[in-house]
Amino acid sequence: MNCTCSPYDNLRPFKRSNIDSISEVYFGVYGFWYKKRCLYIGKAEKQPIKKRLMQHWNGCHNDKLQMWIFAKSSELRITFKNIKDINKIHKYERFYIEKYQPITNKTK
Repeated sequence: MNCTCSPYDNLRPFKRSNIDSISEVYFGVYGFWYKKRCLYIGKAEKQPIKKRLMQHWNGCHNDKLQMWIFAKSSELRITFKNIKDINKIHKYERFYIEKYQPITNKTK
């Protein structure tokens, strides 16, 4: 996959106001970062990115990521990529997981 975007293109603090500012029509992939370390890469293909991030805000399904959110929430950053072709979201998620090796993604 040829992807020239950087996760730092729209990096922002993991705050409720920043999640609220994301468009309801954005679907794609998102990431959690602590300093320059990728913690988690997720996808939002059945619901908007904003809704997925709010689910993490309210209580994360991933225990390892939840511990990071609890311990370092004010220092965490989020980023996302809006992907218009919903059929490509899974491919982008796999690409970013391979590229950034997030430490809290569950291995399959």
